[in-house]
Amino acid sequence: MKLAFLILAHQHPKQLERLLTRLNHPNAKVFLHLDLKCKLNDYSFLKKMEHVELVPQRDYVNWGGHNMVLATLKLIEHAKLNSDFDYFTLMSGSCYPLKSISTIIEILSQKDYEYISTLKMPTKNMPLSRLRTFRIEKIFHPNNVVLDLLQFAVLKALNKVIRLISYLIPRNYLKGINYLQPFGGSQWWTLSNDSISYILDFLSKNPSYTKAFFNTVVPDEMFFHTIVMNSKFSDKVNCSLTYADWSKKSNSPALIKPEQIEKLIEDPHFCFARKFSTSNIGALEKIDKHLMRSDEDTK
Repeated sequence: MKLAFLILAHQHPKQLERLLTRLNHPNAKVFLHLDLKCKLNDYSFLKKMEHVELVPQRDYVNWGGHNMVLATLKLIEHAKLNSDFDYFTLMSGSCYPLKSISTIIEILSQKDYEYISTLKMPTKNMPLSRLRTFRIEKIFHPNNVVLDLLQFAVLKALNKVIRLISYLIPRNYLKGINYLQPFGGSQWWTLSNDSISYILDFLSKNPSYTKAFFNTVVPDEMFFHTIVMNSKFSDKVNCSLTYADWSKKSNSPALIKPEQIEKLIEDPHFCFARKFSTSNIGALEKIDKHLMRSDEDTK
């Protein structure tokens, strides 16, 4: 079995290097989208990593923007051109494997599942206003901090006004998404080659679908989920293999703590976790110690 890891990264080069090193395996390849805000000089270590391929067409990616979807599609398309993979796993630079790649391959070989967490919209956390509301996205000005901050303040106020107008005149999104039932869920998934091929074929036949998610609210949590759950693959859907701690009410998951690691490693389902940062390096060290022992046991 061959695995493709699709990684969206935008910061922390040292942590990314650690992740890429951990994903090194004869039956795996990493495809990396490095945010255009990143300076390539900070990522010179990529030249030494033969199992990693940097997607040449890089974009500015902002949280909750449609460029997140477009960057993911570039990763998928680039990986599909490269070779035939059995599974594709979407990760961020703040993710990390909880199990060895050999163990992950074994888990994926046992069941014919599509690992993507989904909920039928609307729900409390996934209202239809995410699709009905028009949202103006940020345009990056990397060399002008003042303009960047000014734009942020103006757009924040403007989007509040637009949100109010959208309640009175909701956006007609249904035609753009081919009148499919919307689904939402975690951005991070592991999908089979067959389902990835289906997604690309669907998008080539329905160009309006991608456009329908432009200027919506956090489209990366709806775009792929809606296609998969309105296809023949819906019967094979299982929860995402990536754990995230949403115990705190926030737009972002909590950092994984070292004391959580042992329980996560023992969990038979989760193969990855997020998020990790330079401030919780102890959690990564605990995982690495376990994986090193696991590698020794298999020799």
